[in-house]
Amino acid sequence: MKKLFVITTLLILAGCNSTNTPQKDSISSITGIQNIETLALGETCGGEIKKKCAPDLECQQNEYDISGICVKSVVNDIDCPKTQLPVCGLKGITKNGYLNECEARRHGAQILYDGFCKQDLTIPENCKAQMLAIGNCENIFTGYQFDGKTCEKVSKTACDADIPFETKELCLEKCNLDS
Repeated sequence: MKKLFVITTLLILAGCNSTNTPQKDSISSITGIQNIETLALGETCGGEIKKKCAPDLECQQNEYDISGICVKSVVNDIDCPKTQLPVCGLKGITKNGYLNECEARRHGAQILYDGFCKQDLTIPENCKAQMLAIGNCENIFTGYQFDGKTCEKVSKTACDADIPFETKELCLEKCNLDS
């Protein structure tokens, strides 16, 4: 009986000393938990680097670039009700949906209309329209917009985008410019 006890104890100790412990990645895949590195205030985000800002920040895109800078998402310390009356608001060059008008104001957005954000059908082939991002996703959209003098290539990181012109040629043609 003593021999059986000693053998069992040795096997248990050998098992405890095993190097076959699951790696961090395999634990993540088992639990579905994923560590996401987030960025701090002022760091470069979005675009091809596909890095996210910390939860209290948002990625504010540069006007002609797919990358952005992490900025504070809330600009006004307003207590808003949790009433669900969605509005589409414009903040910088991005249209986002907000829970209600108060939340849009709290985030510093200009309210465009009631309801969820959608593409503006007056923007295609419009020489006065600016390319706008719609929503906060990692898809990259590229198009052209007329700046009053020339047709410029613009890229946005978004869920969708309002794109004035798909090609430079179409922009030049519609805005009466010689190439």
